[in-house]
Parts: sequence; C-alpha cells; structure tokens
Amino acid sequence: MCGNWSPEAQLKLNSSNNLMIPLEEAEAFFLSHAAVFLDAQSQDLFADLTSNLPP
Repeated sequence: MCGNWSPEAQLKLNSSNNLMIPLEEAEAFFLSHAAVFLDAQSQDLFADLTSNLPP
C-alpha cells in the first residue's frame, strides 16, 4: 500500500492534531495521575519481550 505509515502519521486526529507528546510530558501526566497509558501489544509479543528478564 502506498501512503505514509510512520508513527507520526498514524497518530494524528482528523483535525490534524498530533497525538505524540514528549516523554517528559507523558511522565508528568502519569506521575500526577492525569493520564493512564495502556499497552495494546498482543500477549504473545509481550511474552517474547519479557522472556529474557529475571523472574
């Protein structure tokens, strides 16, 4: 498919507002309980990513 599939292009609202924020701003929202971040990865992918971590 042709098109811009970059993360930046995929994280835009119809109003063209970008949904990406700097890590520092995300951390401030999280620490002030102003935002909740959800991991939408599949369980299988998560298991693959954590398989080499100590128990």
